[in-house]
Amino acid sequence: MADVKISALPAAAPLTGVEEFPCVQAGETRKATLAAMALVGPPGPTGPPGPTGPAGAAGATGATGPTGATGAPGATGATGPAGPTGPAGAAGATGATGATGATGATGATGATGPTGPSGAFAPGTEATFGPYSVGTANGVWNDSGVASIALPAAGDYLIHANLRPDINATAFGFMVARLYNTTDAAVVANSERLLIYNAAITAWSITVGLVWYVTVGAAKTINLSVKRDGASAWTTSNLANDANGRSSFGYHRVG
Repeated sequence: MADVKISALPAAAPLTGVEEFPCVQAGETRKATLAAMALVGPPGPTGPPGPTGPAGAAGATGATGPTGATGAPGATGATGPAGPTGPAGAAGATGATGATGATGATGATGATGPTGPSGAFAPGTEATFGPYSVGTANGVWNDSGVASIALPAAGDYLIHANLRPDINATAFGFMVARLYNTTDAAVVANSERLLIYNAAITAWSITVGLVWYVTVGAAKTINLSVKRDGASAWTTSNLANDANGRSSFGYHRVG
């Protein structure tokens, strides 16, 4: 490229500052870059401001400032509708009883009631019996009767018995009594009564008093029925009757 005029050289691409050119420094020819030459001269005047850039993102919300002073009270609003009535309060204590008033005049005598039945009730009866051996198998009732009474007519009766059960058996043996209406061949309902229960002691003897309230519509014959149960072996199962304790059966009419 010797002997070519500068004006004949091809145009350069946009300069980047790394392009080199010759210069004289301290009496010697040296090379430097355009970027270095730009640092040597004084700074040029400030150029005109560029266009405003786009707004940046909103910053974080600052802390809440202190609460301002309370404003003056507003005017009082209109009265609201009345609320529902509350529940009634507890009743107060009862006051003292007032003085008793004067006794009123005696009323007229009422009509005479119907005449009651004539005659007195039969006084009833009771008789001792026994000794009686309860020898049936366990759980079998003797409805043919240990003892018997004859109720003479329709009415209400107290049937009573004093019984002296005497047992000797293995544990858990017991005896029960009930009433049996032989006229109607039927057990008197709910008449069962426990006489004795041998929970642990082999031999046991005691006197038991029993009462039944029975109503009949006509004359009836009532038997005292008993059974033994529970024990696996029996030595004695009696209703005793001696000077140490009697067994008896009877009734008294009450209505």
